Amino acid sequence: MANMGTVFRLDTSGNEVVLYNFMGTGDGATPQAGLTLDVQGNLYGTTLGGGSSGLGTVFMLPAASAGVSVLLQGNGNGMVTSNPAGITCGSSCSAAFLTGTTVQLKASAATDSSFGGWSGACSGLGPCYVRVSAVQGVTALFNIIAPDFSLTASALSPSAVSPGGSSTAKINVTGTDGFATPIALSCSVQPSLTLGPTCSINPSSFIPGNAATLTVGTTGPTVGLLLSTPGFRMLYAMSLPILGLLVAGTRFDSTRKLKTRILPAVLVCLLAGGVAFEVACGGGGTSSVSGGSGGSPAGTYIITVTGSSGALQHSTTTTIKIQ
Repeated sequence: MANMGTVFRLDTSGNEVVLYNFMGTGDGATPQAGLTLDVQGNLYGTTLGGGSSGLGTVFMLPAASAGVSVLLQGNGNGMVTSNPAGITCGSSCSAAFLTGTTVQLKASAATDSSFGGWSGACSGLGPCYVRVSAVQGVTALFNIIAPDFSLTASALSPSAVSPGGSSTAKINVTGTDGFATPIALSCSVQPSLTLGPTCSINPSSFIPGNAATLTVGTTGPTVGLLLSTPGFRMLYAMSLPILGLLVAGTRFDSTRKLKTRILPAVLVCLLAGGVAFEVACGGGGTSSVSGGSGGSPAGTYIITVTGSSGALQHSTTTTIKIQ
């Protein structure tokens, strides 16, 4: 019988879904006012006409055998709520909804926890949408957030040094979620060479929220090493005959004593000049990361800083260039 009224709903796409058509007889006709939904999903309302007296009815549309049930898992704390209303975990983790209803579930973690995701009828970390066609089961995972720390290093200043120079950087440690345990700091250099850079941290242990200083030192050229280079050995060999003539001159010509005293002084200056030349030019040694005799070899080195506290360990890196 037409024009007796209907109960309907709109789905998420805006389409009308008819839940009941009134026939105008015992079930009533011309429904009035709004509908009331109880926690079981039953709908209640009134009609203006129909019924056994023709003066209207109070009716109930029973809920379909469908609903959503939520299970909370994990060692953390959180809450799951639904739209339409009905689910508020942990007080009530299941509710009945009309068949075809799309229920949105939202997870909210407590301050000491994190939401680990959905399983069952939903997956992922975002809102869960369940279209009710039967009893749908959804699991929400909440995990306790463990205290931790983060470790950062500023750029070394200066970033490039000559052999014998040094550089420093700031090491910052920040605790999260109440972390306040002392952290032990250590450092290492790669590549690791005999004359390569060395590093140290001061202080080597402190509580998060403070800062430490990383110092990178290098080895400068040494004269002892440079005197053994091929260039200096050649200069020394050339000086021996001259030294012999000077000695002979002092024996046969006493009138040239002044000159023979001056010439050895000149020879000493030449030798000193040769040493200075060797120092300035690197002594004929190599200047690559593979090794050399002019102090710390040139190249780029990676400084790794590691912070440890119990089972927790984090690292950060910075670089220095020797030129």
